[in-house]
Amino acid sequence: MTPTNTAAWSPWGRQPLAANDNLPRVVAFTGVAGSGKSTAADYLTSKGYTRIKFAGPLKAMCRAVGLSDEHIEGDLKERPLDWLQGKSPRQFMQRLGTEFGRDCIGPHFWVGLWERAALEVLDEGGRVVCDDCRFANEADAVRKLGGVVVRLAGRGGLAGGHASESVDWEADAMIGNHHGIDRLRENLDWVMREVAA
Repeated sequence: MTPTNTAAWSPWGRQPLAANDNLPRVVAFTGVAGSGKSTAADYLTSKGYTRIKFAGPLKAMCRAVGLSDEHIEGDLKERPLDWLQGKSPRQFMQRLGTEFGRDCIGPHFWVGLWERAALEVLDEGGRVVCDDCRFANEADAVRKLGGVVVRLAGRGGLAGGHASESVDWEADAMIGNHHGIDRLRENLDWVMREVAA
């Protein structure tokens, strides 16, 4: 049997992660919109991680005012709506999250909600993945729980002009996402092993 016929073979010599490896308890992804954060988080959820978004409560608020999942997570996220005064669902979420949540209520409002939810999973022996780490205080909360923050770059992400799209702080690791999902998964496997070592 040649190496290319074995399930664990990789042309880069990297082995895929087993679901029970000694992985970080918390992993958060950062990067501009479209860089692959949700795709990376999907991969870790397939390895037993529970996804908890910093924006989870915000998205629940959006559903309460009538936005659908397609508006919040799907193809309608960028389409302006008359009843949002010509703003897109993405713009609405950015303003609700930043201008209301962070600026009016307090900079740690969303972080505190996320931390409570993450601790529930961790206290039960689970692991947490987050695909929307955008601010330094969110990264600090991840690290406080023993986690790592991974920046994804590439794929022609959609850099926006909003404060939540500007990442001006250091991540613990960086992965280039230029060559498709299979390469992204291999790079994730490698980074997860490196940060766990």
